Order: sequence, then structure tokens, then C-alpha cells
Amino acid sequence: MANPPFSARLADFHRSVGRSTVISLILVVAVGVLDPAPSLAANSLGLSATYSVTANLSYAAATTHVLTTAMVSNNTAAIVGELSFNVAAMRTGQAKIGYVAVGGVAVSPALDDQTLTVTLPTPLAIGAKVAVAINYSANLSTDAIGKNWQLGKLHRIVTFYRWIPWLSRPVVFDRPNFGTPYVTATSASVAVAITTDQKMIFGTTGKQTSISGLTYSFSAANVRDFNFAASPYYLVTTGLAGLVKVRVLYINLPATKLLNNAIKAINAYSSQVGAYPYSQFTVAESGGGSAMESPGMIYVDDAETSTNVPYIVAHETAHQWFYGVVGSDQASEPFADEAPTDFLARNLLGLRRASKCSTDMLDRTVYLYTSACYYETIYIQGGNYINSYRLHIGETRFWQGMRSYYSKYRFRMGGTREFWAELDAAAGSLATSHADRFPSYY
Repeated sequence: MANPPFSARLADFHRSVGRSTVISLILVVAVGVLDPAPSLAANSLGLSATYSVTANLSYAAATTHVLTTAMVSNNTAAIVGELSFNVAAMRTGQAKIGYVAVGGVAVSPALDDQTLTVTLPTPLAIGAKVAVAINYSANLSTDAIGKNWQLGKLHRIVTFYRWIPWLSRPVVFDRPNFGTPYVTATSASVAVAITTDQKMIFGTTGKQTSISGLTYSFSAANVRDFNFAASPYYLVTTGLAGLVKVRVLYINLPATKLLNNAIKAINAYSSQVGAYPYSQFTVAESGGGSAMESPGMIYVDDAETSTNVPYIVAHETAHQWFYGVVGSDQASEPFADEAPTDFLARNLLGLRRASKCSTDMLDRTVYLYTSACYYETIYIQGGNYINSYRLHIGETRFWQGMRSYYSKYRFRMGGTREFWAELDAAAGSLATSHADRFPSYY
């Protein structure tokens, strides 16, 4: 059977999410000289995009329909023939891709694992922009098996993590540990409108801009993904970390402990590394799975013990600095993502300890560490390695290097090599070789 026209499918989607949902796709045409050999490498990290998202969320039925329009800009030095989007919902929820359109023209993308590759009807010229619309529907998971909770409804709480199709490169989802198989660049602007079937309380990466009936609108700037948690049963408490408003959304977890530890962490890391860049920070209880970071918010599992809350909050909040503001390839370089983060958390709380696994290299990908030793190697050994360097070069030089790394790669992509380059520069004559633990870089 032939596919129905794009206009008909768009109308069907509008009906599925309500009459208030209207998406206008705008194709911006840039005039330029086309290279006769466009790049077909499915790596879109060098491009930029803004995202406009409308979603229908049925809390009662645990289903969602999502329409994302990515306005993609080609700021590279070559014309582009195809785009890669990370669509983690294909692996964390029972998602099904609907129509995909480029500049209003329906296309047939290729889905492999969690990567959606969109071949452009016309190659995108240098400096040009094009609107890419991606529609999918999903049943929310109701169990916490694997990473299912990341697009799920558990214990009366809905969680949406990495649910927006986002420019990326092909990344394999499955790994032998709980490492993070993602890599995304910062977007200057994300606008999200969510229509629900009942009143909800939301915790999101962005700030709420309006409520119209049961449609909740949010916006965020300079974020590398946009996530949320929601429940009609959330209770809310707030406080301040300097000028940053801290919100805690909870049902069962100790709200005061969550709030106080978040404030403590934000104040400490802002002083040591650089200012927290957003006006709001949200700590949201989740209904299962594990604690998780997101720009402007963190998730804390409702089964977390009160004793472990200070560490969990300190660690996930530190990700605002490393992964959130300073990005990295989390799949290929887990050290750059997790080691500085865990160093900050354990330094704040005085929880330094020895690793329970044998000394190992710190430059492997997330796919090459066992489940038993991933945490003990990347988090514990990695954080201890950083701490030993701090003791070697002294407090002043060390924190100068940390601040330099944060400032230089703010809202950009850093990495392991970039991290050590800034710390070594600050160390001066005290800099030492890292070849023994990072042989692939040195």
C-alpha cells in the first residue's frame, strides 16, 4: 500500500494530539554553490539545530504521541546529504516511528538501533537550514527492566528521558554496564508543549512558560537534551542556591534532605569550577530505575535510601558541569563524563575510597568495561586519579585548570584529552604524563 500524502498524515497527527496542536514546517532555502560530492557520513554532531516539540501524553493509558521539528543549520565546511538523530525512545519505550518529513516533503528514513538516519531530498548547502519533522508514538514502559523507566510510568510518576529526536552520530545502545550510550551537542533553543489528559506537576530541563487548559509549555536554551518527570501526585518544596531557584518534586523521598544537598552542591561547584548557568534547578523523584542527570534537573529513584541521598544528589548535580555544560562523547569517553563528576561529589562529601577492582586503563569506551568493574574503574579509579593529580600540583593550580576547562568548553564538546590539556597547562612544570592510564591518547 502506498503511503498517504504527508499533509494527510500531518492532519491525522494533529487530530491525535488535539486541536490546539499546530505545527508549521518552514523550509529556509539558502543559495550557495553545491559541492558535487556531498558528505554522506552519518555524523551530525558538527551541525546545529533548534527543536520545537509537541506531545500528547495520556497519563491514564500510559501512551504518548510526539512530533518534533528540528530546524537544522549546516555550519560545517561541506554540504550534507544525510542527518543522524538519536531516538532513544526506540530502545527505552515501545516507540514506533510515524512519518518523517524534510522541508514538508515526506521521506523514508533508516532506523538502526537508536539512530534514525534521514537522507535529504536535496543536499543541505553550507550555511543553509532545513526543517526536519519526526513523528512517533509510544507505549510507556511500566517496569524498570534495563533502561525502560526512562520512557515510562512507574509508581504514579511519568519519566521522559532522551525522548526528543536529537542530532547525534550512530551510537550503539546495548552495553555490558549501566554506562551512558549518548552523545549530543548543545541546542540554542528548545520549545516544548505537552498536552495531558489531567492536571500534572512537571519537573523539566527548561522553565514553564505557560499553561492553557491541559497544555503545558516550556522553553530552554543552551541544553544538549530536554527531559522531564511529571505526576499529578507530586509535592513540591523550593529553596535558593544563591540566585538559583531549587525545586524538589517528591512523593516518598525525604524532600528536605534532597533540597539541602542540592543547594550545597550547586554552591560548592559554582565556587570551585564556574557558575551554574541556569536560573532554576529541579530534583525530581522517579518511580524506578536509577538516578540520572539532565541539563537543569536530575532524577532520584524513589527506592533510594536516605543514607545514600547526599552522594546521589552530589554526583548527579555535578553532571550539570560535566556532560551538561561541558559535553563529551559519553559512549566513547566515559572518563570525561563520569570521573570529574564523581571527583567533585566525593571531594564535597569527603567520601574518597579505594577501588574494589584491579587497576585498569581509563581510556576505554563504555562498551569495554564489565558490569562488575565499570563503576569501580571509571568512577572510583578515575576520581582517585584526578584527586592524586590535585594533591600533586596543589589546590591553586588544580582548580585553575578545572575552571579553565569549564570556561573554554562551555556549551561545547570537551573530552578526556581536552580535560588533561587544561589541567596540565595550569600545572606548568608540575605536569606529569598520563600515558600509563590513557595510552590511546598519549
